Parts: sequence; C-alpha cells; structure tokens
Amino acid sequence: MIINRIERRSIPPRALTESMTSIAQGVVVQAASTSEYTVDDTQTPTGNSGTLSALLNWIGHMIKAITGKANWRTAPARTLEQCVDTAGLTTNTVPVATGANTLGSSRIVQGGANGQVDIPYVGGDTLPTLSVGSSSSNRAGVYAITSSGTGIYGHSSSGSGVYGDSDSLFGVYGESYSYTGVKGVSNDGYGVEAASATTTAFFAWANSTNAAMVSQQLGNGAGLYVTNGGVGSNAVGLRVLLSGVASSGDMATMTHSGASYTGNGYRVTLTSTGHGVKVLQEGAGKGAEITIYNAASSAIAADVYTNGSGVAVKGKTEGAGRAGFFEVDRSSATDPAVEIKITNTSDAGVGLRVNGLGTGSMLQVQDNGANVLEVKDGSKIGFYGVAAVARAGALTAKDTSTVDATYGTQERDVINNNRVRIGEIETALKNIGIVT
Repeated sequence: MIINRIERRSIPPRALTESMTSIAQGVVVQAASTSEYTVDDTQTPTGNSGTLSALLNWIGHMIKAITGKANWRTAPARTLEQCVDTAGLTTNTVPVATGANTLGSSRIVQGGANGQVDIPYVGGDTLPTLSVGSSSSNRAGVYAITSSGTGIYGHSSSGSGVYGDSDSLFGVYGESYSYTGVKGVSNDGYGVEAASATTTAFFAWANSTNAAMVSQQLGNGAGLYVTNGGVGSNAVGLRVLLSGVASSGDMATMTHSGASYTGNGYRVTLTSTGHGVKVLQEGAGKGAEITIYNAASSAIAADVYTNGSGVAVKGKTEGAGRAGFFEVDRSSATDPAVEIKITNTSDAGVGLRVNGLGTGSMLQVQDNGANVLEVKDGSKIGFYGVAAVARAGALTAKDTSTVDATYGTQERDVINNNRVRIGEIETALKNIGIVT
C-alpha cells in the first residue's frame, strides 16, 4: 500500500531507498552516541570485525599490551616521542631482536653471538637495571668483558652484590685486562656468591702480574672464609695448585704489615684425629722452613707443646740423612746448642737416653772433629781421647788371710795381693783414660 502511495506521488524507488537508508543510519548514530559501553581489556582480539562492544574491548586490550600497565586507561611511563631522539634509540630503550641468538647492535643492551647479554659502558653515573635469567645449558648467566674498567660490579645494601647460578659452566665470568674482573660489594650479604652443581663455582683468571682475585676485608670479619660440606678425600677446604714448571713463586704467601699485630700468621684448630699441618714434599726442596729474621727478637722459632702422653717432637729418616741436626752459627753468644732441662724436681725420668740397636757407636763427643768421648757398640767406653775399650776383666782373687798386729807371712801375702789388685785397677783406669 505504501508503494502504491509512493507511486501515486510519482517518487522514484531508488530515491526512496536512499532516503530510508539515511534515516536508519541517523537512528544508529543517535543510539550509539547515547548508549554506554564498558570496556573489558582482558578480551583478546579474534578478528577485524565484530560488534561495537567487542571492537572497543579489543582496542583496550591492545592499548594495555603496548603500555604495559595494569589497564588500558593508565598513562604509560614514557611516550614514544620520549623514546626516540635524533641519535636513534636512547639508553632507556629495549632493542628489538634481530635474530634467534642476537639482540641487535649499537644499544646499551647488546646480544652476543652465543646468546649471552653484554653490557658495554656508555658513561654517566649509573647503568640501567637489567634482569638476566640463569643459564642451565653451557652458557654464562652473565658475561661481561672490559678492557679498562670493571667487568661486573655489584653493590648491594642487604642481599648479594653479584649472584651467578649455572648448572654446567660459570655462574659469573668476569674478564679484565687492567683492572678488576669481578667486584662485589655488600653491606649485609655476600659481595659475590657463586654456586655450581657440577663444575667450578667461582673461577678467577688473570694474564698479568696482578692477582687473579683479591679479597679485601675492612671490617672485623674473615678476609676469606671457606666451608666444605663434603666427606671424601677430595673435599679439601682450600687447594692451591702451582702449575708453572720453572716457577719460583710460593704456593701460598701471607703477609701482615701492621707493627702492632698480635695474631698468628697461620692457625689451624682441629677436633679430629687428622694432622694439624701436613707437608708432602716429593721434590728436592725442604719439607718445612721456619725463619725469624729479626736480630732484636728473642722469641722461639719453633715451639712445640703437648699435654698428652705422646712425643712432643719426633724426627725420623729412612734415607741416608740425619734424623735430627742442631747447628749454632754465631760469634759471641755462649748459650749451648742443645739444652735438656727437667723442670719438675720430683721427675725421675732420664735427661738423655741413647738407644742404639745398630752396630755403630752409641755416642760420640768431638772437639774440632776429634773424638773426646765415645761409647762404641758392645758397651765399650773411652775418656779423655783414649780409644774406647771393652770392660776390664775380674781382678786377682782377694787374699783373705788373717792380719794381726804381728807381722808375718800372712801380712806379707795380703800386702802383696793388694799391690797386685791395685795395679790391675790402675791399668783398667788407664785403658779407658781416667788416669794417665
């Protein structure tokens, strides 16, 4: 009926269609401008078309993903204009990955050829904060190389200055050619802490005359504290390996420069049955050497003490050398080379005992290389430079005749017997050097 009316009014059908479409669009626009929509920025986009509500949700979701904020309507911390200048990306930007293992170049954060993260120095007081995940394969968690400054510098006021955790390679690797490879400073926790399950936890390497690692303690704690929870023979608290064939350096050197220092240069405390100090020398050098190089010192060079029942000092040799040797080399002092003193007056022990089970002399006392007293094997003895002789035989039998006031043959025989016996005693004393 409407068409008939339109036809009767002579209105073309096409014009009528356009007029009705315009009216419908106006109604839609009017409805959209007056309706309320709630944006749900948790809805992930699924296409390029949808209802007006769905499109608004998808746009809100993408805005939140771009800004990184909790919702789409929170302003970002930095605009795109603030992230770009005439020199390119600034030091606060994150570069876009250009490959599977690299992060690009000419950035404050650079990707290495093996997937590590390099942090070159760009000036200023601080470096940007960078969080690097731990490595579980064969790559370093953090790898830093510098030719003049510090490879890795960690400063913490409560936790670990530098913490590296790796399952197969290095937890922390720092390499430097002129300064510190790794430096960690902490006011409360560990300056540097390295943990490894299968290989070296901390490795310091240097190719110069400087120390590979320096531990500096400015407080009252230990300069180096080593703990080992192992139970096998390889669970060594501290192992030092000097691999230079022609090296003349010391395995370990400890020096204290403080004049008022009263502590010990080296101290070992044990509660086990192991040795306090054990030196195994398989070369041609000495097993141990102790020297006091101070003419004004009156201290004991080596003081050995025990309150147990064992021997305080024991010397044993299985070679051609001496088990013990004492030598005095001085010009004016009169102290003996060796002194044996029994302090307790109730001690009934022997001051000196020589127990020879071999065939050599039991004792030799020399003056300028010549024997002045010698006790040879087989209980021989000699005094005052006389060659040692065996013990003299029995004296002539004693004449036991009765001697009275009247001189007779009995008195004559007794006098003669005593004369013989005294002569035998004199001869024996002359033989061992007691009389001349």
